[in-house]
Amino acid sequence: LRHLPHPGIDTPTIDAGTYHSRSNEFISDVISGWPEEARAYGAESGATPYLVSGDHRTGIPFLVNSVPDQEYVRVWCPNEFDGEQVALDVAFPYSTDGEFEHDATRPVLLVLHGLNGGSFEEYVKDLVMRERAKGSTVIVLIARGMMDTAVRGWNIFHGARTGDVDAAARAVR
Repeated sequence: LRHLPHPGIDTPTIDAGTYHSRSNEFISDVISGWPEEARAYGAESGATPYLVSGDHRTGIPFLVNSVPDQEYVRVWCPNEFDGEQVALDVAFPYSTDGEFEHDATRPVLLVLHGLNGGSFEEYVKDLVMRERAKGSTVIVLIARGMMDTAVRGWNIFHGARTGDVDAAARAVR
């Protein structure tokens, strides 16, 4: 964009760098031990001038681009602690004849979709698609009640609940 007289869009005028609270001693110590060339992300290192934060660089591409839907096998995983169940959407890699085929020599990924997502969020589908192409099996844990999954009791979604992740990881293992 620098070679154009005007790129046709308004670009932010935020200087590249790491922004943090200098009054927080712990964070200041972390920053002081972190070489600037490893943490600066600006136009000189290939950054876009119009996506200035990590949030922008993560979200915007998936708002303006579409990822093909992925095929999942839904299984239910019980949580023995409270008797609830969580959904696991499993995406197996394809074999040479187009069938689902788990490869025990490749990694199995357990994906947590975020606060309001699921296995059909663009960023999740992108990860699933890329890892399946490498031969990995990808399992997306659907948080309680997300994607219209049933909740049998009163223990609805809570972002700090780790028991469902524990139950899913044990089941996958």
